Amino acid sequence: MTRGSPERCHERRVKALYSFVEPHIGIPTEIYYGPLISNTPFTPSRGISGYNTANGLGMGHLVFWVRDLQATLDFYLKVLGFSISDYIAWDDNDAIFLHCNPRHHSLAIMAERPGRPAGVLNHIMLEAQSRDDVGYGYDIVRDKGIPVMIEPGKHSNDHMQSFYLRTPSGFWMEYGYGALLVGPDWEIKNYDRPMLWGHRMVGP
Repeated sequence: MTRGSPERCHERRVKALYSFVEPHIGIPTEIYYGPLISNTPFTPSRGISGYNTANGLGMGHLVFWVRDLQATLDFYLKVLGFSISDYIAWDDNDAIFLHCNPRHHSLAIMAERPGRPAGVLNHIMLEAQSRDDVGYGYDIVRDKGIPVMIEPGKHSNDHMQSFYLRTPSGFWMEYGYGALLVGPDWEIKNYDRPMLWGHRMVGP
């Protein structure tokens, strides 16, 4: 683990940070405290209401394929202090959803399988503040010919209404609205499918 330089902290707009390579997924990871709170409101580049990041929710979530599901889970539970939200097992997929704040999940891990090796990013998620924002985004994606990988739908566990696209960098991004929040009385559940409706696969 390496302490961040003053220059890195200034770049990240935090008081202090430590960086390390996460031992199971293998990604560079930073832990920080004292983030700068800006009084300048977010001004979107197009007509949307903004993103759901307030009250400590953070950016959204990340989903990774991992080699050892249990060892990775133990690291996030016992070392970083995450908690389990729920499980979904369907077809040949096995996923565990974890939270570290009121967002239903900030991280999900999935057991690797052929064509989906450990350490590979499955997708990132950004949460808009309204259903219309997601609809407008979907229209723009389709109009610009950006590949839609999963059609609009609603997830079974966090109730997110969303669609998935492939970014120019090749990874997938979920753009959604309306996810559940968790609290101290949250009950862990098991699901046998990831969607309530929709979310039909389009791409490979």
